[in-house]
Amino acid sequence: MAAPPPASESETLAARGPRPLAGLLERPEAGVVAAALAVFAALGVLLARLVPDVSGKPLFDDEVLAGLTALHPFRELLDVVLQDRGGAPLHFAFAHVALSLDASTESLRWLSVVFALATVPVCYDLGRRLGGRTAGVVAAIITATSSMLAVYGTIGRMYALFAFASALAVDLFVRALEQRTIGAVMAAAVAAWLLPAAHPYGIVVVAIEAAVAIAIWRGRSRLRTALPVFAVGLALAPFLIADLRLSERFGVGAFERESVAAPDFAAEQLGEALAAFAGGTGALALGFFALALAGLFVVFRRAPAFGVFALLALAAIPFLMVLAKADEDLMHLLSPRHLMYGLPIWAALVGVGVARIVRDLPRAAAALCLAAVAAAAVFAPSGISDPRVDADATEAVLAAPADWVRARAEPGAVLF
Repeated sequence: MAAPPPASESETLAARGPRPLAGLLERPEAGVVAAALAVFAALGVLLARLVPDVSGKPLFDDEVLAGLTALHPFRELLDVVLQDRGGAPLHFAFAHVALSLDASTESLRWLSVVFALATVPVCYDLGRRLGGRTAGVVAAIITATSSMLAVYGTIGRMYALFAFASALAVDLFVRALEQRTIGAVMAAAVAAWLLPAAHPYGIVVVAIEAAVAIAIWRGRSRLRTALPVFAVGLALAPFLIADLRLSERFGVGAFERESVAAPDFAAEQLGEALAAFAGGTGALALGFFALALAGLFVVFRRAPAFGVFALLALAAIPFLMVLAKADEDLMHLLSPRHLMYGLPIWAALVGVGVARIVRDLPRAAAALCLAAVAAAAVFAPSGISDPRVDADATEAVLAAPADWVRARAEPGAVLF
C-alpha cells in the first residue's frame, strides 16, 4: 500500500493532538458555517465603527493632498506621483476613479472603508492557513477590532489599501510556501507587486519575501518554479525609481548627517504600532503581545519559513529607520501608521497563539477563552490617536477664522 503524502506545514500546525473545540470548528459541516458567522460578525463590528467617521470627522490635510493629486488627468497623475512627487501610485489611481464618480471627501473615505473591510476575510484566510479555522477566526477578530484600522479605515489615504495589499500578499506567500507550484508562486508574486504600489515601505516586505523564497528554493530543481517571478520583479522598477525620488525629496540617504530615527524612537514606533494592532494600551496590549509571541514560537517550530519572514518583516522598517541618514530631522514625519503592513502578520500570529492555547482545553473552557479574547479585542482602548481630531481645532477656536473667511470669501473663491 502506498504511503500517504506528507502533511503540509499548515496541516501540521492545525492537526496535533486532541482538540475538543478546535475539532468541532474543523469539521466541514460545522466549521465553515461557524467561521463564516464569526467573520461576518467581525465585519459588522468594524463597519459600525467606520461608518460614523466617514462624514463625522473633519478633513485631514493628507486627504486634501490625495484628493487634489488624484484630480489630475490619469497620465499626468502617474507622472506627478512617479516622477515629480515620488511614492506609491496605486491609491492615487483608485482615488482618481472614486473622485470621477463622486468628487467629495466622502468618496475617498468610502474607498478606504472598502479596503478595510476587505482586509478582514483575507486575514482570516491567512490565520486559517497557519493554524486552522480557530486561528483564522481570531485573526479576523483582531483585524476588525484593531484601533489602527478603525482610525485609518476612514482616512482618505493609502493606509487601508496598504493593509489589504499586505494581507493578500502574505496570504498568497504562505500558499506558495505550501504548494510550490508555478501558479501559486506567480499569484504570490503578483500580490507582492501590490505592496510597493500601495506604499513605499512595501518594497522592503517584497525584498524579505524574495530572500526567504530564494533561501528555500536555492539549489533545488524547484527553482525553475520561481522563474516567472522575475518578470514580475522587473515590473517593480518604476516603484524603485519613485521611491528614490521620494527619498531625494526628503534628503534621505546612506551618507547624510544623522539617522532618520534614534534607536529608542524607532523601537517606540514599532511598539505603538503593535499596541494599535491589538490591545491598545497597558496590560491588554501586553497580553496580546504575549499571545503573538506564543504564535510566533509555534510558527517557528511548525512553519519556520513564515516565522523568519514574520520576524524580519515586523522588525525591518524600524531597523532601517536607524540605518538611514537624512539632511534634517524627519522624526516628526514618522508615524506608526506607516507600519500598517504589519497588521495582518500580527493578527495571524495572535490567532495561531490563541489556537494553540485552546487546542487541548475542554469545549466549555476553550469557548470561554475565545470569548474572553474577542471581548478584550472589542473593548480594548484605542492605541493610536486620530490625526483628524486636533485638541486645538475646537469649534470655539475656529469660530473667529471661520467668520473672517465667510465675510471675505465669495462662493467659488480659491483660498491660499
